[in-house]
Amino acid sequence: MLESIMTRSYESLKDELRLDRNHSLLKTYIIEAHTAARANHDELFQIMQGAFLHSNSQKTIPNITIKETQEEDLFVVRGSSRQGLFTFYIDTTDPRFWLTHAVAKSSTSDRAVDNLLSGSSSLDSAWMPIELLESVMKLGTSRGIGLDFDRRILDKEPVRSITNKPLDPHPDGRIRENNPISTNTHLEYAKMQLWGSGADRILDALKEAKLTNSTTLSKVRLRNEDEGDSEMFALSDIKFDGKVTGRGTSFDTYNSVLLAVRSQYSKVIHDTESTFRLDWDGAEGKPLKGEPFHIMLGEYGISNLEHFCARVFSGLEPFRLMGLPIRRNSNFYTASAIDLHVNQKLDFEISRKKLTAYLPKNACGNTLLRLYTNLQHFFSSDVKAIYGSGEAVFNI
Repeated sequence: MLESIMTRSYESLKDELRLDRNHSLLKTYIIEAHTAARANHDELFQIMQGAFLHSNSQKTIPNITIKETQEEDLFVVRGSSRQGLFTFYIDTTDPRFWLTHAVAKSSTSDRAVDNLLSGSSSLDSAWMPIELLESVMKLGTSRGIGLDFDRRILDKEPVRSITNKPLDPHPDGRIRENNPISTNTHLEYAKMQLWGSGADRILDALKEAKLTNSTTLSKVRLRNEDEGDSEMFALSDIKFDGKVTGRGTSFDTYNSVLLAVRSQYSKVIHDTESTFRLDWDGAEGKPLKGEPFHIMLGEYGISNLEHFCARVFSGLEPFRLMGLPIRRNSNFYTASAIDLHVNQKLDFEISRKKLTAYLPKNACGNTLLRLYTNLQHFFSSDVKAIYGSGEAVFNI
């Protein structure tokens, strides 16, 4: 069925250069279910029921049904929203990283996924930083890229706390800093899509033009062919938030790309957790396991540290970190925050040129990937994650 949807949409695009109103491109959302890493079939079914029904009650999505299938690892979810009907085919061959195939228009399936993730503390998107997307580009022949940077989200007025007071206010109630979060970026907003075999060279040219802090790679398009038949192929658009759109003549080829992307993302998450989870049982003489996760904030750093902390730790999308930043001095803040993805606490230190995160034992590595990836998109694409030694973390 998924192959017929994919090929029918491709034929419509090829013949008419547009999609028929009754057709939609096949979309797949890579969704991370941190608590399901070792779940069996019945436990996965319960997790889905809890997640979808919770989003249903919070977002008023009526008529949600979740069904098991004859295949152990495949579930079908159907529902409706104001945007229309949707169907999800959820592949849980990896119980932690779900391939959620969507049959619906993008506006409908995107909204349904947004409602699901924002209403769930057990599910989140697969966040892919620039370094991972550049690695994904090697999985096929490059046919295009998308750039997306928007610092306006962070430059909005500082978020108020639940008491409607500025976070960590000046004694007389004034905001301490009034300047923009960063005053030395080349662009405030940039969005560009380039299609063709030479699109990646445009990205290299932008880097040479020293526009790298506002030209964040957000999407790559790959062409992959069946080894035995070049007529059987797939074009895959892979976004930084784990959404993949497929078209072409071979679902098997498209699915192979999905499995490869999921494998790369899974490895990055597991490596992040094994390296940066901090574990110490307090016993004398036993060393601390793990190390802090450092994010260098570019050449110019943060101009308005108070505003930056208020936005990042507001609990809102896309960071999903709820905390109260504490001002230690004009150049240094600390924060204890709850990651709303897994309802787990972690600590941060924030200076003008570096943010350090302390990931506790058993915490989800997705927390760090989400923070890092979204800083690349909404603060500066020059930010870099490093080890304590100074070496790059995501040298993929």
